[in-house]
Amino acid sequence: MDTDNATSPAGEVADGGALPSDATENTKPRYTPPADDADGGETEADKAEDTLDEAETEENEDGEKVLAEEIEFDFGGTKFKVAKGTPVDDVAEQLQKYAKGIEADYTRKTQETAAQRKSAEEALKITQRLMTLKTEQAAVYAEGVKADQEIRELSKYDLGALWQSNPDQARMISDRLAQATYKYRQVESTLAQYGEALNQADREFTQARSKEGEAVVAKAIKGWNAQTEADVIAYAVKTYGISETDAKNWRLNPPAVIAMHKAMLWDRMQAKATKPAAAPDAPKAPVTPIKAPPSKTTKTLSDLAKGDNVDEWARMRNAQLAKQRRAR
Repeated sequence: MDTDNATSPAGEVADGGALPSDATENTKPRYTPPADDADGGETEADKAEDTLDEAETEENEDGEKVLAEEIEFDFGGTKFKVAKGTPVDDVAEQLQKYAKGIEADYTRKTQETAAQRKSAEEALKITQRLMTLKTEQAAVYAEGVKADQEIRELSKYDLGALWQSNPDQARMISDRLAQATYKYRQVESTLAQYGEALNQADREFTQARSKEGEAVVAKAIKGWNAQTEADVIAYAVKTYGISETDAKNWRLNPPAVIAMHKAMLWDRMQAKATKPAAAPDAPKAPVTPIKAPPSKTTKTLSDLAKGDNVDEWARMRNAQLAKQRRAR
């Protein structure tokens, strides 16, 4: 056996020998993964698959898993949507802004509600105070009416005669009359105090309503200021014949002043729309130049001298010489 062509147990061949077929297959180049993959890292395909698994997905017509178009968040009926596949940081930022907007809107509405509740509570307190004062005033007034009736009844007795005929009865009637008169005067003083208290409570009630009405109008009419107020008052007085005093009490009737302001703006708009346009200037007539009348003497002496009219030439020459002599 020729040892030159023999192969080694490890598959090596001697010099000049040919590789066997199985050795040729074993020596074909093989795919070597990238360094990251070789070290056990994720490939781009794996990352995409992981993202697809983590995100909210839906199946297409072919049954493949794909990202849906958008994600919807529901905050107690207030909905917020973001595109599917949006980076988490971007979604978090958008949610933060959205949450701040909801919080600001909630705070504003809460403050408005608190202000309205406070105003309503103040108005209720004043109203209750007015009702209490009027109830107490009515009770005091009833006592005054009773004392007045008693005074009228006791005044019917003739105390002068009664002191003579029955001193004890006269003394009793006199004491009752004095007590009724004192009671009546007390009632008058108390009613005057209640009247002042009622007037003060009424002023406070009017001020509270005015403050609330002014806030309502300022919120409903953009740019409401002193000039707009003066314009609306003047419009109400001139157009609708409302007294200036009543017009200045607009704070007590916010809906009326809001409607009046809209009517004023409408009339202004209508006035501008119907205002006739300025007439254009009439075109000026062309100026025809005045031509000088033609001269009666159209020929000179030189022209006559060149022609055959000797008599005309002689006449004009003689007139010229005569003129020169006169000038001397």
